[in-house]
Amino acid sequence: IMINWNKTPVTSSQIQPLCSKYNIDQILASIFVRRGITDGKDILYYLEEDLRFQNEPFMLPNMDDAVERIVQAMEEGEKILIFGDSDVDGVTSTAILYHYLKKAGAQVQWRLPMDDDAYGLSIAAVDDFASQEGTLIITVDCGISNNVEVAHANDLGIDVIVTDHHNPSENLPEAIVVIDPKLPESIY
Repeated sequence: IMINWNKTPVTSSQIQPLCSKYNIDQILASIFVRRGITDGKDILYYLEEDLRFQNEPFMLPNMDDAVERIVQAMEEGEKILIFGDSDVDGVTSTAILYHYLKKAGAQVQWRLPMDDDAYGLSIAAVDDFASQEGTLIITVDCGISNNVEVAHANDLGIDVIVTDHHNPSENLPEAIVVIDPKLPESIY
């Protein structure tokens, strides 16, 4: 498979001032320029390391409900499945959530689509998890369009929390919680 990368050309005169002013290397400066991030406050936002200046996660609609359900699952020793996507943000979010929940003492496992698996939560994944007496699935980077699969999980007594950032359709999955910054009621 041949992949062609199309990078917007940048010049030294575009990146050198950013390198000097913000004490960053040329690669980071060129990424900023290619993405149109050249204003001081925008650059400083990306360079900020103090977590107090990050966005507040509880501004996302339904975040309280998701946290409450996860805490309940942990307190009751329920089996939790994190189902991610096999791209970079899906794998990363799966790893971060898995690591955190495992460290917090949850009975947690993870699963990603493999080989020829389709994007998103699958009936097979739901059935496999049900056979292990699992009770909570958390999707990361997918799930917003998995209406059939979420309904199947519901039929099997498995709660689903959908966390996704893709555009939702008019009909959302009937998960116990749907978190997506692109939901109409979101101000995130």
